[in-house]
Amino acid sequence: MFMRRGLGRRWGCGLAVGLVAATVACGDADNNGDGNGEDQPQLSGLALVYRGYDGGDPEEDQALVFTDPDTGAQRAVLELPDGVLDPMVADVAVHLRFSEDWRLLAYSPPGGDTVHVAQLDADDSAYEVAVSLRPDQGATYQDPRIHDERIWFTAHQPPAESVPGRQGAGTTRVMSVPLDDPESTPREEAVLGETGPEPQEWQLTPDGTVHVREQVQVEQIPDVDGQLSVRRSGGHVMNASYAEGGQQWSSRSIDPVWGGDTTILTPERESADQGGAPEQPQAEADSSEEPGDQPGAARMVTLSESTDPDNTDTNDTGGEEETAQDGAGGEETQEPTAAAAPESADITELLPADAGPMVQYVPAPDRDALLVQSPTAWYRVEVTDGTPQEPEELFEAPADASLAGSPVAAGWKHG
Repeated sequence: MFMRRGLGRRWGCGLAVGLVAATVACGDADNNGDGNGEDQPQLSGLALVYRGYDGGDPEEDQALVFTDPDTGAQRAVLELPDGVLDPMVADVAVHLRFSEDWRLLAYSPPGGDTVHVAQLDADDSAYEVAVSLRPDQGATYQDPRIHDERIWFTAHQPPAESVPGRQGAGTTRVMSVPLDDPESTPREEAVLGETGPEPQEWQLTPDGTVHVREQVQVEQIPDVDGQLSVRRSGGHVMNASYAEGGQQWSSRSIDPVWGGDTTILTPERESADQGGAPEQPQAEADSSEEPGDQPGAARMVTLSESTDPDNTDTNDTGGEEETAQDGAGGEETQEPTAAAAPESADITELLPADAGPMVQYVPAPDRDALLVQSPTAWYRVEVTDGTPQEPEELFEAPADASLAGSPVAAGWKHG
């Protein structure tokens, strides 16, 4: 556990006007921890967030720990502010809480209404709050993420007057501010609709646009064994659900987005509360399946585009051709159309059936491999030409004091 820091601790290099400027001033250029002396920690490898590090209190003793992705040996331990993550929430996403260079952390304490941005201190040992984004009275800021040099978060505004039977209802929006000017007026990015005070599910595409599952149509992929449905935004598969042989798999909004036509699915749990799947297709039970046979613990799905240039079937995705009258000449012009829906997909098991369900995964930065955690171990899966290879078991999955029982993956950085 940690020795708690006194309130009088000072910044090693001062707080710059913009947080981006501060990270440049305080850290080296490549942020591998090897540019500021031999004692600088190595901020690379598999990054895990512990709730209850080294047997400590799960709320007060939280840490970002960099580990060797091959052996699990710890490389660096960075202390987090109290209560960054709720230790009683099993399914939580942290892979967008940190900036790409690991020097900034955005979080909203459980039950709070303010987004805090913490900065790594001068000796790279702890994060300390640098800026707090506070909403107007009665409003709530929550669910922050860092992406594309911006801080994204939800802003919930309750109704001006109380409406009987609609306690807690109000409008929730996704807002963002630039990292180099976090106290500027937030920019509206998307409207999640009329919701309660708890943030609704939303995701960011790799291109930095907001994806709201309920606002995107479902595409059914016909030429697969079983039933596969997806939702795509900006050319990226954001949600998917697959049913085959009496089993169901789905993507989860808490996992990183792979990007493009690929996504990762895990078997659904009966108590899952954040599945992120667009639909729950019902599959007929396969009577030929032997008792005890279990599907793979995780599957990679890669869509295949239609190869028929005359195929205009869009599977009800709203991509049919439309015409419009040109106001000047009265000529008909074609409106842009959506690309034809994919007709098939490659579905490949990532882990052996006896590994158990996937707990979480972390993609390599260039998507040529991924690290996958089962309930007991971490595995490495190489991806060659988009196809996953045989998994290699690496090391025993570490434990922490959270309800989930294991630390949460925040990312994987080579170095």
